[in-house]
Formats: sequence, C-alpha cells, structure tokens
Amino acid sequence: MTTQKIRTIRPGLLVGLKTRIAGGVRYVRTEIDDRTDGVREVVEWKTTKTVDDAEQHKAATRVRLDARREIARVCSATSFGLLCPRSEEEALDAAIARAQRMVILHNQEATTSRIELYVLKGRVAEDDEQAARAVASEIRDLIDDMDAAIKKADPAAIRDAATQARQMMAVLSEEKQEIAGKAIEAARKAARDIVRRVEKKGEDIAAVLVEIDGSAIQAARLAFLDMGDQQVPEVQPAAEAAPRVIDTEEAAEAAPLPAVELRRFDVEVW
Repeated sequence: MTTQKIRTIRPGLLVGLKTRIAGGVRYVRTEIDDRTDGVREVVEWKTTKTVDDAEQHKAATRVRLDARREIARVCSATSFGLLCPRSEEEALDAAIARAQRMVILHNQEATTSRIELYVLKGRVAEDDEQAARAVASEIRDLIDDMDAAIKKADPAAIRDAATQARQMMAVLSEEKQEIAGKAIEAARKAARDIVRRVEKKGEDIAAVLVEIDGSAIQAARLAFLDMGDQQVPEVQPAAEAAPRVIDTEEAAEAAPLPAVELRRFDVEVW
C-alpha cells in the first residue's frame, strides 16, 4: 500500500462527547395487558413520567443542547464521532471550557435536574491507516448519497448529503479536499438546476437529468474507492499460559463476590 493512499486525512482529534441530565425525572411502568395465543405473547405497558420541577428540567435540557453545540460547531460530525483538525485544537479547548462553564452555572442553581458533561480527546495521525479508511468510507457513502439523490431528482436530499460532506472536508488532506469539493459543488449545481428547470419551469425530469454533469462525482467516488479494501491483519496465536499454583489467600481473593442489590437511578441520557 502506498503512502499516498494512507494520507487521506489531516492530523487531528477524535472527540468523544457525552452529556446527560441526572435526577428530577422518574418513570413508573405498569403492566396493563398480558395476552397469548399459544405461540406469541404480547405484553402492554403503561409508563408514567413524573418531572419534579418542569421549568428547571426544561432549562437543563436547553443548557445541555447549547453545551453540545458549542463543542460540535468546531468539529466535523461523522458516524464515528466528532473529528477536529489539529489546527483547531485551541478553538476546541476554548469551546470545551465555555460548555463546561454553562453546565457549572446551571448546576450551581439546580436542585433537581443536574447536567453532566464529559469530553474525551484522542489524537489521529495523518498516517493512521484505520482512521483514513474510516473517513474515506464516510465520504464515499455521502458521495453515493448525493449521486442517488440526483438520480431521484430530490434537491433536499442532495443538499443534505452535500452539507454533511462539506463538514467532513475539514479533516481531509488538501488533495482530497479539492476532489471532494468539486463533487460537492457539482451536486449543489445539480440541485439548483432541478429546482430551476423542473420545479419552476416544468421541464421533463429525464431530459434535465441527462444534461447534468456527473463527472466530478464519479471522479470523487473513484478517488475514495481505493481506501475501501482492507487487508486482514495477521494475528499471532496467544501463547499458552503455564499452570499456576494458587495459594489459599489468592484463592480467597478470586472467589465470587456475594450478590448485591442493583439500584436504578433516574437518569435521562442522550
């Protein structure tokens, strides 16, 4: 495999973001029907939700969303998580600090609905082959989405896929950015042509689609296609461990722990 294939991405950060609202909400589930026909069993439940302080819970929900947006806006959203170019790490740290301040200010006044925010940053190198394959796969799927939406003459779907692909461009190398950028512009132009000629002027869809230039989209698909075939890694067989003699104290430590009661906490997770 050549170096050019691997260097699809810029060095950057993979950001893990988790937020939740703890407390202030309780759920009670009651069984109201249980029936069977001899083969299938159908159970119907009724769930009652109780919010201790509705206004405070609404405020917590709003602050939680704002804190997430503050961090997400400096990153590119992907199916693998948030990706942030290394050049934007300072802006990312500032965004995390602002989000944390939002949460702290809310929690200082909150009595029932408290917000928890956790951020984990992992570094991704430009020669990280697995990360490059993941990003290339994501871009390739979005290119396919754009192409499929054009064939269906669906401007909204075209723009949606193009917007997602544009967000991903921040983590691509300059060469790949140029290729993806041309495909995105071609897709946006196709969306404009469909709206102008089909929806507004009433031209025949088939005739309009024939005239749309899809060369940039096809070129982008081929450019990212070479990252798709993964090699099966060689795995060394694990060496068999020699039998050990366990003394009495070690055996006692290894004994199963007694069963304990598990308690459920009222937590709302997004």
